[in-house]
Amino acid sequence: MKKITNKSVNWKPVANIDVAHRRATILKKIRVFFEKRNILEIDTPIMSYSNVTDPNIECISVSPLAGDDHKYHLHSSPELNMKRLLADGFPDIYQICKVFRDNEYSSRHQPEFTIIEWYRKNYDLTKIMNETVEFIEMIIKTSRTISDPNFLSYHEIFSQTLGVNPLSTTTKKLAKIANENLNLSTSLNMDRDQWLDLLMVNCIAPIIPSDRLTIIYHYPASQAALAKICQKNDKVADRFEVFFGSLELANGYAELTNFKEQQRRFKSDQLTRKSRGLTSKTPDTQYAAAMKSGLPECSGVAVGLDRLMMIDLKASNINSTQHFPLENPSN
Repeated sequence: MKKITNKSVNWKPVANIDVAHRRATILKKIRVFFEKRNILEIDTPIMSYSNVTDPNIECISVSPLAGDDHKYHLHSSPELNMKRLLADGFPDIYQICKVFRDNEYSSRHQPEFTIIEWYRKNYDLTKIMNETVEFIEMIIKTSRTISDPNFLSYHEIFSQTLGVNPLSTTTKKLAKIANENLNLSTSLNMDRDQWLDLLMVNCIAPIIPSDRLTIIYHYPASQAALAKICQKNDKVADRFEVFFGSLELANGYAELTNFKEQQRRFKSDQLTRKSRGLTSKTPDTQYAAAMKSGLPECSGVAVGLDRLMMIDLKASNINSTQHFPLENPSN
């Protein structure tokens, strides 16, 4: 066995004590922000019996109980449990917690990271977007001078950047645009939303201005996730994301409250997972029961704390914001 010495093992934290002080200051400001608005801080479990069906997310499985063959999961978001609280009559709530995503590792991704997630009753899409902007600017304006935020629909940003209508253009046309712009060396067999995501990540996000927040709203109905479909246009969902340059900071919805529609989406997720060659996931029955009992009209959003720290510290790698980021052994 190789003898371990201080010289052979780098045991020191990546983020130093100055970063710890800065993080602590930001967390204090976050709690004051919510306290002023009478939003209750809550704490839900990190480990879950059920998985998520979203085809874009893979959870990390764990086996905490000896003799129990069932795989539990480290949550990818506290969303479903927080909505169970809302269904039980809780007021506006927020949570600061660790979340986990499998197969996510890059200069902007860690399998373990921290989010701030909150829910507001009787808030529509406009209200939750404006509050999210206020929240993010409260943090990043301490270290940067930024211009006024820019609000663009998903249709507008695709039209302005690529000259295409993302709501009606065929899958074949989207693939052609991607190949022309990205010089793809291999033929990719992807569905419509995968092509849209590829274009968003590689063609649109890199040219989003880095001197302000950009809020993209009304994503295609096929990408609604747990958001409502817009009453004025059933081709889009009441969902938004917030970017600072190409860095995505937040994802939020005017929340779906219709139980039957939720069940339909669970089934749709399973079909999408199957078409992409992904493992089928069992829907969360406790969340479904909570929705059936009645989820109040509300909007919610999740903001990545580590990415906010990247902006605050002017860091190019998310590892710089964490004391002990997971190391990729292949690097």
